[in-house]
Amino acid sequence: MPESDFRNKTSQKAKRASEVITGSEVHQFYQDLFLTDMKGEIMQAKSEVEVQRKRANKADDEIVELKKENKHLKQSLEMYRNMVLEQDKKIIFL
Repeated sequence: MPESDFRNKTSQKAKRASEVITGSEVHQFYQDLFLTDMKGEIMQAKSEVEVQRKRANKADDEIVELKKENKHLKQSLEMYRNMVLEQDKKIIFL
């Protein structure tokens, strides 16, 4: 292919490309990219929120279990204190 034909075809392609892509289309393309990035960031933030929500729920469940265990231990401690007091009373009366 002669060089002049190649230049003409390249020039024609460039001309068609510049005719096809207008300033508003470039702006629209930029907005689309920006929105796509924003959507990705929103999805990532939603994912992080979900992870934190699950962690908070797990922590709440652990707190409930610890409170139950604490109550049980307090009851056991009270029972043993009463046993010791009863033993002390018996020793005093002997």
